[in-house]
Amino acid sequence: MLFIINNDIRDPYFNLAAEEYFLSTLNGSAVMLWRNAPSVIIGRNQNAYAEVNDAYVRDHGIAVVRRLTGGGAVFHDPGNVNYSFIAPDDGGGIDFPRFMQPVIDALRSLGVEASADGRNDIVASKDGASFKISGNAQCVYPRSDRAMRLHHGTLLYGADLSRMSGALTVNTAKMASKGIKSVRSRVINIAEMISADAGINGVEDFVNYLSDHLSQLYNTRPRSYTDDEISAIKHLRDEKYARWEWNYGESKVYSVEKERRFPFGTVTVRLDANGGIVREMDVSGDFFGVAPVDLLSQAVKGVRYERDAVKDALSAVDIGECISGCTLDDILSLMFD
Repeated sequence: MLFIINNDIRDPYFNLAAEEYFLSTLNGSAVMLWRNAPSVIIGRNQNAYAEVNDAYVRDHGIAVVRRLTGGGAVFHDPGNVNYSFIAPDDGGGIDFPRFMQPVIDALRSLGVEASADGRNDIVASKDGASFKISGNAQCVYPRSDRAMRLHHGTLLYGADLSRMSGALTVNTAKMASKGIKSVRSRVINIAEMISADAGINGVEDFVNYLSDHLSQLYNTRPRSYTDDEISAIKHLRDEKYARWEWNYGESKVYSVEKERRFPFGTVTVRLDANGGIVREMDVSGDFFGVAPVDLLSQAVKGVRYERDAVKDALSAVDIGECISGCTLDDILSLMFD
């Protein structure tokens, strides 16, 4: 059974907690439509200090929240509409088209020339140019009974793009690899592209249209959270998503740092290797994967910081499961070449 939740709560800590709550408890499938107060949502494998303009977010009261999925940092505000698909995992790898297509179809029915692009983006064409209007991310959530899949994405309906540029610290290697000069130059608001006769007058109309479109597609009716759901989600919010330990505490300072842009994303390796032994290692970036990237760090802990020793240790790990598209040679090249 699939149900749709229309969510009027703007608290980013609550909304990220809601995804995990349903991942951990749901027996069927769900779609959530939600919006946040101004916030920066960083990927599960990212270093918060490297992705966020700390002074800007502090001065402007912008929350920083870590999500469960990989990928890059994104800016949310009430003009940005988010959608989350939660469903039993089918055992396959990362599969963006399955969940992006219903959203693309909804946009096209409003006169927006939307299409999938690259790994995880939805773009729209205007006056012969292509602009990003949506970024998507995905992960598999393990459970004792069955694994669940989370796919979520942003829809820039009427976001404050100047705040987006101010809050995010741009990774210059990533931007150069795509031949782009600035964050602002690559995005556009959907409100500028919707057909004038579509009858959409503001973000609330847009959310209602998406809800109706998905309700018809999946033959279901939207509902709100129950009181019990709100209580459980608030508990998870307070115990995890609103805590510094989750959002910043996993971002540490290391003595060695190596970074490279690959076709599958940027990968950064930071490590302490006191006495030539790897004491601790952190792997971060805007990549995707279905297995915890911490498996790489665990494999090399206590190993000599030497190519053959690290190669032997990492050979026991399915690297492509942790970083989709990545090979052992890619990691070794990053660490040692």
